[in-house]
Amino acid sequence: MSRPLFLLPLCLSLLGIFSCGRFEYEAKLSCSSQQTCPEGSLCYEGFCRPKSAMEPELCAPPWQLCQGACVNLQSDNMHCGNCNQSCPEDFLCYEASCIAEAEIEPCSPPWQICGGDCVDIRNDNTHCGDCNQTCLEGFLCRETSCIAETEPEPCASPRQLCAEACVDVQSNNTHCGDCNNVCPAETQCQQGQCVCSDTNRVLCNDECLSTSSDNNNCGACGNVCPTGAQCQQGECGCAGTDMALCNDRCVSTSSNNNCGACGNVCPTGTQCQQGQCTCTGENMVLCNGTCQVPAFNMLLDPSICGGCSTGANCPPGMLCQLGHCVNACSSGTFVVRDSPVEISFTLCNNHCVVTLFDNNNCNACGEICTVGTVCFFGECRQPNP
Repeated sequence: MSRPLFLLPLCLSLLGIFSCGRFEYEAKLSCSSQQTCPEGSLCYEGFCRPKSAMEPELCAPPWQLCQGACVNLQSDNMHCGNCNQSCPEDFLCYEASCIAEAEIEPCSPPWQICGGDCVDIRNDNTHCGDCNQTCLEGFLCRETSCIAETEPEPCASPRQLCAEACVDVQSNNTHCGDCNNVCPAETQCQQGQCVCSDTNRVLCNDECLSTSSDNNNCGACGNVCPTGAQCQQGECGCAGTDMALCNDRCVSTSSNNNCGACGNVCPTGTQCQQGQCTCTGENMVLCNGTCQVPAFNMLLDPSICGGCSTGANCPPGMLCQLGHCVNACSSGTFVVRDSPVEISFTLCNNHCVVTLFDNNNCNACGEICTVGTVCFFGECRQPNP
């Protein structure tokens, strides 16, 4: 625990005893590294102290006992970097090395010119934090602050001096990551960050929320689900099996503008049925994005033999018969109204057709049935009611 830094002791007794709280020290002679203290004592931090009161851990790096004195090896001209390693004239001890004074310009922070010397104000007892700010007896300069000798180590990372207390800012809920950064309710400090105690929740605007179901923080803080959508398992989704989130709106994937998927627009002459664009005309099929030909033609047309997909074309010189590419039209037995019928295919306009039932080639190539009639066994007739 640190004490007031630069005040003179207010507790000088008649018996020559300094008393500051629970710390009491015998009145001591002032000394320097060049001076000799009485027998049985050592020069420590500018004062002669009994050897029995000296503990090795009190003279901790960058300080070291040299010739009975605890000196700063970083800046002591008589013990620069090691005991008895003195700097020559016109040289200064700078970061444990003797450097010509002319080369130490300017004396850059955390070093500072004090009394003609370039000193490290982070741990110089005579110039702690600034020139001529001397630590009281019983205190040491550590990181520009006078700290009681009884604290064996300076307040070093990850600890930090907050409200005169040395705290671990990696795990302290009141000083999380930095002094006075207080973790909100239901959180704890972990590795310098406030996190929710419930691992299934995330800290959003100082509040622990479930990002797997919160519509305003879906999957991550600030991710707001659009109107009509709900947060499910961290993703914004729409209710209903045929609904999908398209351009921040819940739409039906059975609609012509989003058929089966967002942005899949059905072509003219089609409508969306069960997520598929289908032609509305009788016997029409969707080929290459448009409703082009009667489905019956796929059985006869060599260019779309068997379907309109890639590879449905017959090779040059071949014909299409019942959806298969053939070299010549042939005959066969087929079932018509539950009865076997011998049917012959005739070549008309490069197509294998059945003249018994072809409206454009009824009984002979080029014989077209008039509107309202159909070709039945080679004759154009009115269809039965």
